[in-house]
Amino acid sequence: MKIFKKLIVFLLCIQGASLVAMKAEPKKMEQADKVLLNKSLNATINSSVSFYATKSFEELRSLIALVNTALANQKTLDFFSAKFQKPVSEIQALLNKTIQNANDNANRLRSNVVTPSPATYLEMAKAARVARAPSKPAEREMSADSGNHLLHIMLEVPDLDSRGKPIGWQKAIDPLMSQMKKVEGAEFVPTDYYHITLARYKSGQPFPQDFLPKVEQALSRAQEILKIVYPRGARGISLVDRGVLLGKSEKPKDRDTVAFRVAAESVALEKVQGIIAKFISFEGITDFQFRSFNGEKPFHLSLGRIKPKKIARTFRGMVNALHAPEGTRVSQGQEITINRISLGYNTKENPRQIIKTYDF
Repeated sequence: MKIFKKLIVFLLCIQGASLVAMKAEPKKMEQADKVLLNKSLNATINSSVSFYATKSFEELRSLIALVNTALANQKTLDFFSAKFQKPVSEIQALLNKTIQNANDNANRLRSNVVTPSPATYLEMAKAARVARAPSKPAEREMSADSGNHLLHIMLEVPDLDSRGKPIGWQKAIDPLMSQMKKVEGAEFVPTDYYHITLARYKSGQPFPQDFLPKVEQALSRAQEILKIVYPRGARGISLVDRGVLLGKSEKPKDRDTVAFRVAAESVALEKVQGIIAKFISFEGITDFQFRSFNGEKPFHLSLGRIKPKKIARTFRGMVNALHAPEGTRVSQGQEITINRISLGYNTKENPRQIIKTYDF
């Protein structure tokens, strides 16, 4: 069984790496990137420890991504070959050594982070919620008998699109909000953070003691594979241009969530979900409900909810007329790049709270 698991992981790595290789298109390297690569090569040649030791985890991750880009770009290799008067093969070896040095220091930083034990799970959830919205009061702690317990695996959506430009979240929802102001008692409750739910697990009782550690173990292993498959994040995720009302109930009259469906062309999303699903199955967990591009609960990104729910359907036409946020529209060839998985938890009486994140 262990051999079979390792084989599956290996095949996932090869398949993902091949996909990245096929889609990668060499681009002209920015001058700032050349300067950073020049410094890293000098540090590697001179065995400079301080170059890596002074960098943050995110800086090291960015450096690794940059070096991988350089290794795939013949013009960049030729440039540094001429600059350092060394053959291309030696420049490649130095760049690979740079990746190793950056990885070693990133692992050192990661090992210095104290991982809370499962016993402090509720405190983690509360702290994460407060950290995301410091201006809001702390949420109530979750009680053991507060109804359905839901665990969500989500992809967090950044504030910038794949070109590095701000996504027009506010502009996308302004037309609806201006109309709602004309209706007494109508209220739009925005989403705390933008995300795409991949899967959820529902239980009528608090989770068993060993359940969360198994899920976290699965996501940690998936994270390592995703770092290989998508070293610069999962690209090519776009939204269908028009809005839609969604909700927990399949009855149209009970839908109150203003959302945009993820375009079916976003194959990277399905691949990320597939990798996560595989590692969850390795842990023997079978009851996660995974999203798809079809049905009443598709891959989507929510901007918020309309209150009270009973009047939401009166705004359906306006919601359908909304344009997806600028920077995300599939019709314009716009896309977002995602590199963070979040694990969220909520009960019937308490809103969703992030308990752990995984960057890749």
